[in-house]
Amino acid sequence: MKFKQVFSAFLMIVLSLSLMVIVLGISIILNLNSRAILSVMEEADYLSKSEESAYKTLNNYLPEEKTKEVLNNISVKSHIREMTLAIDNNTTNQVANENKNEIKESILKVIDTSLDIESRNSFAETVSDAYIKSIFPVSEFTTLSNILSKYNSKILFMIAILLIISIGIFTYHAVNKKTFKWAIVAQYN
Repeated sequence: MKFKQVFSAFLMIVLSLSLMVIVLGISIILNLNSRAILSVMEEADYLSKSEESAYKTLNNYLPEEKTKEVLNNISVKSHIREMTLAIDNNTTNQVANENKNEIKESILKVIDTSLDIESRNSFAETVSDAYIKSIFPVSEFTTLSNILSKYNSKILFMIAILLIISIGIFTYHAVNKKTFKWAIVAQYN
């Protein structure tokens, strides 16, 4: 075999692998963002199930009429959407704490005022923690957000470099009439 044939076959393999990595990188970027995660949540009916879970959790701590009153003052779906959208800018924990404080304030409004302030705050803190844990996996999404913020730009850089390499290899194959078939095989792969 001639060197040119072996080299062209090697470049075909490199081009095939580069194109596969490019497609994988693009799919990671497109599928691991807040909008895509929200659409998956809506398809899986996660938001409605979380409302039911929030109701059950609050009902474990509060009487039913107080639970309904608390849930009328807040929006479980908007809490989930806010925390999910916070993935893009790596603020999931902060948004979760804001939502937790909001639910805590709602709980403090409905519980008995005859108790001392420290007991009411402790109870509201416990219930708001349970509420957040029942509607959203904050720690997992915080980890995902950290990973995405660190590696998103690196994945984009890798895609750009591989795209330049792929265009170069394809141009090399396209210019040479004898090796053009390798470019077609690489794209087919």
